[in-house]
Amino acid sequence: METQLTGDPVTVRVEANDISGVSKIQYIGGTYKADDSVWNYAADVSDNKFTVEQNGTYTVRAVDSLGNANVCYVTVNNIDSTVSVAPTISE
Repeated sequence: METQLTGDPVTVRVEANDISGVSKIQYIGGTYKADDSVWNYAADVSDNKFTVEQNGTYTVRAVDSLGNANVCYVTVNNIDSTVSVAPTISE
């Protein structure tokens, strides 16, 4: 999906489904497997979204109610701190 450059953090929306139900969705910067120990330190996804402030690849992990886990990878590459935004004027 193409997105415009921004100087702001980017919100990533995720959705996971499983016939037994999804018990947890987490994310972490970098590329990891579903069974890596790094998931003990990963952040939880809230309301099917998470916000990142840096470009990079993020791993998203979904765990079903039976403990099975799967991952997908999301790459953010449109954050540019040099992008300027026009000022706002209020009366």
